[in-house]
Amino acid sequence: MKKSIHSLLILLAGIMFSQPSLGQDPRLGHYFMAPMVTNPAMMGRNVGDWRALATYRSQWQGSGTEPFTTTFVSLEKNLLGAGAKNQLTGGAMFMTDASNGGLLKHNNFGVGAAYHSTLDGAGKHMLSGGLTFNYMSRLLDAGKFQFGSQLGSGGYQPVINPNDGVVIPKLDNFDVNAGLLYQYQGESSGFYGGVGYFHAARPIEGAYYNSSYSIDPRLSVQAGYQLKTDANGSQLAVSSLFEQQGGYNQFTAGLLYKIGFSQNVTALNSVNVGVWDRFGDAIYPYLGLEGNQWLLGFSYDVITSKMAGTSLQSFELSFGWQFGKNAGVRKGGVVQY
Repeated sequence: MKKSIHSLLILLAGIMFSQPSLGQDPRLGHYFMAPMVTNPAMMGRNVGDWRALATYRSQWQGSGTEPFTTTFVSLEKNLLGAGAKNQLTGGAMFMTDASNGGLLKHNNFGVGAAYHSTLDGAGKHMLSGGLTFNYMSRLLDAGKFQFGSQLGSGGYQPVINPNDGVVIPKLDNFDVNAGLLYQYQGESSGFYGGVGYFHAARPIEGAYYNSSYSIDPRLSVQAGYQLKTDANGSQLAVSSLFEQQGGYNQFTAGLLYKIGFSQNVTALNSVNVGVWDRFGDAIYPYLGLEGNQWLLGFSYDVITSKMAGTSLQSFELSFGWQFGKNAGVRKGGVVQY
């Protein structure tokens, strides 16, 4: 029986990860709302005082299946004040992802800091570096398994003891991540490029005894361009992300237009309309509503992979808020796409 249980767990782990290699990090479509897991050097970028960010993703919901869910929240602080030429920022984050109704859960707690150094007198060129330190835990809840011995004439009967003593150890790890970022911001246009390196400590993962392995490092490369198109804050933005982890590569690129409004007419600064392509997986239209200090975003995946014929659905919801006495000092929006 132990052998059959072992095979079942390996199968479940393969289904739950649904990736070409083991132990892939969760992916967020609104990666620009999760800087601490995209590039630590982005932490606190363009933050006047405090910034809170939150993202929720529900993936593959439908057809009677439990969705994969990912939740990310972070809090960032400008430690030197918005008027300082160079910036030191700090942050804390929590991310959890769950599958099969909570059968498998990963929790990730992190703290970090980033330094943003101005390279010229006008403050147009900036080089940033960041580090995060993370504690990660993995829990595989054997109590949620369903065994054949619990199936009877009345269907599944969870009150029946399956008589299968499954004990799965909880995994705890510490990790280190780093990133670099260069950005240029002119009067009417700007661009940025950066790279993040995750899992430098090679934390251990696994679903069962004698099946542990080191998580592959993840390389994250970002680039973006913004162009102001009128005096009301309308803007064209191009955003891209490339990630490589083990044998898995993913390229995502998007185009967004901020439709700006005069603040004398409405409290809403802009309506942000865009579309991203996660190549080989899905296209996701994006709609954002942005005020002076807040941003609400929503996207829905249109599957383009071999799963396109299924009824599975995925969506993402995010919210950002800059607050504090200096929240409105640094211009450029709540986040930079």
